[in-house]
Amino acid sequence: ARDKSPEMMAAFGDAIEALGGAYVTAEDVGMSEADMAAIAKRTSYVTGLPAEGAGDRGGDPGPHTSRGVFLGVKEAVRTALGKGSVAGVHVAIQGTGSVGGGLARHLAAEGARLTLADIDEARAGRLADELGGESVPADAIMQVDCDVFSPCALGAILDDDSITRLRAPVVAGGANNQLARPEHGD
Repeated sequence: ARDKSPEMMAAFGDAIEALGGAYVTAEDVGMSEADMAAIAKRTSYVTGLPAEGAGDRGGDPGPHTSRGVFLGVKEAVRTALGKGSVAGVHVAIQGTGSVGGGLARHLAAEGARLTLADIDEARAGRLADELGGESVPADAIMQVDCDVFSPCALGAILDDDSITRLRAPVVAGGANNQLARPEHGD
């Protein structure tokens, strides 16, 4: 939110602290390292702090998130598609920022076929060129005929309309709250 105040960050830190470690907050869309530093004044259950002096709680969490999403995609491919690796599996990734871009690199290293899209079409194109994949406009990614659709942009992407356009048997990505409503997971 653009109207974040010190009081808001303190209240958020207090709420996280009250959960006693059941939830750890981190830098994400709309939250910065400076926000994490403000929250850390009220709770230790925070990561994504400015790297200097933060130890293992500092720095961009994106590389760790992309690795976790990659492992989830590999397991989904094994379970849902019956394949022992992602080699040759066609993955369409929506969003090529820190998480989606990292995921693309992990998948390419193991031989997956990639189609990438981002609202920054030039960024998606550069990454596709680098990794030997292809890029499509952001509004076309859900119609790509693929094995795995990986939403790694903003959330609530799966709704009544988008699900009918989806052409992948597996959805596995790093976007927050991928379902617009819980019933979209059925």
